[in-house]
Amino acid sequence: MNNFGVIYYIMSNDDICKYLGGAVIVVFLVYIGIRSLRFQANIIEGLTSNGDSSSDSDTDKTKIADTVKANTAKIEDTTLISKYRSNYEDTIIALESNISESLVAYMMNTASTISTDPSSVDSQKSIVIMNNLASFRDTLNKAMNILDSS
Repeated sequence: MNNFGVIYYIMSNDDICKYLGGAVIVVFLVYIGIRSLRFQANIIEGLTSNGDSSSDSDTDKTKIADTVKANTAKIEDTTLISKYRSNYEDTIIALESNISESLVAYMMNTASTISTDPSSVDSQKSIVIMNNLASFRDTLNKAMNILDSS
């Protein structure tokens, strides 16, 4: 036997499998530990965010309207419709014009495809896009009505 046989240790397949299996088990246990800590943190956070545990769901339901009113007031404070009404109207008018022009342009660009086979996938995609543009234009008109009524 030569001297190199003593210096190098060649692992057998059994040893490799043992070490690899042990590493997989350690990684799995660490994963389970991390998941359980996150789960426990979520439970603790849920308990602290609910506040008083003696309140039942009926009392929470009675506060929904007040919460919605408070949220609406926050939105009103940020939009300041009375101050920026003309800016909002100008923006809505510009968007409505833009969408109308885009709708006509898209319709002209896809007319050939749609007229060839209206039920094809490409035609249906084009029709959906045009319907979305028309729907958005209607939404802009409704937004203008809301501005006019407030």
